[in-house]
Amino acid sequence: MPSTRFLSVSRRGLLALGGAAAAASVGLLDSTWFRSPQRLDTTIADETWPMTGRDPGRTGFVERGPTESVGVVWTHELDDFFPGIDTPVVVDSGTVYTATRNAIHALDADSGVQTWQYEFDSRTLLGGEAQFVQSHPVVGDEGVYISGSVSLFAVDGEGESRWQYRTSRSFQNVLVAGNTVYFTSRLDDETLVALDTESGLTRWTDSPPTIVPQAYSDGVVVGVAADDSDATLGAVRAQTGQTRWTRSLAVDDPYWHLPSVSDGTVFYGTQTLYALSLADGSTQWKRDLGTEDDGLQTCVDSETVYVVSPGTERVFALDRRTGETQWEREVSGLELTRSPVVTSDTLYVVAGPTVVGLEAEGGTERFRLRVPGEGPDSLALADGTLYAGSGQRIVALREGER
Repeated sequence: MPSTRFLSVSRRGLLALGGAAAAASVGLLDSTWFRSPQRLDTTIADETWPMTGRDPGRTGFVERGPTESVGVVWTHELDDFFPGIDTPVVVDSGTVYTATRNAIHALDADSGVQTWQYEFDSRTLLGGEAQFVQSHPVVGDEGVYISGSVSLFAVDGEGESRWQYRTSRSFQNVLVAGNTVYFTSRLDDETLVALDTESGLTRWTDSPPTIVPQAYSDGVVVGVAADDSDATLGAVRAQTGQTRWTRSLAVDDPYWHLPSVSDGTVFYGTQTLYALSLADGSTQWKRDLGTEDDGLQTCVDSETVYVVSPGTERVFALDRRTGETQWEREVSGLELTRSPVVTSDTLYVVAGPTVVGLEAEGGTERFRLRVPGEGPDSLALADGTLYAGSGQRIVALREGER
């Protein structure tokens, strides 16, 4: 029976649940009465970028973005910056979300003005103990989800606490698909956890876990294999946690690199890019593209997988079905970010302190713009505006601003 003894519900959450789910959280009632039915619809609105890679498949694709005369619209300087940690950016419903050492910040997408701030250390239900941010924020049903210290926090769109799920070890990967949030941490033992986003109650747990959840598509959660596994990558059923498959691959430092999943194929690798079947993990094709030091990152559209290889300072466009090269381009100073971005006509990558826009068909450079701050380390694209986390700053870039 899944444990719910780690769930804390805010006063606002108690009112919203009528007190019933709170009773379930302390074992007075069966928690299955109060969980919402699992919904695995992952449709993402065009004007949003709610998580790293934009969607649960981490494809990094959105229809439109700036292509020429690109300039800075606004910058916002953060006052709780944690040097050495990349600055995340996600966007939903006209709000840009980022996280610093122990706070979530919500900014107006048009102006960059901060609308609210949620501080973990002073607003938890656990006596005010310090809670340092461990993951990028994810916007899903009912609000924002993020790990801080050993807990998963759910915060609503007005910056108020909804619920908090406490474990006994910090964790960095938080995945939201539909109305379920997935993560791996330690309860009594190392455990893969699936929670209802509405109530914070457990849907299921799997211990020992097969994977650390990183991406989702078509009823399957994909991620790097758990610590004690001989495998590298694996997949489980999103509704039960049952293992679908595991694979041992030639991958260095797998925890930092996110797979991209689209139309039944998983794209993943560091030196070698593997295209694996989502159904059974079998290899569809593979290409040697990177170097041991820097690895690879991918984004995907309907025909092409785009591969950023900082070690070779090259960007590759490969046929997603065969792995054959469509084009490749050298980009001096190319950096590995958590998520490159691609639209119907432009690929956005980071090179040193600049954002570079390349034609998606052919790789010709469209623009190159120096970004204020310490250099972009994360990108998000929503409603035609490209956002960059750049050290202590969030920067908004838009067409026609030069």
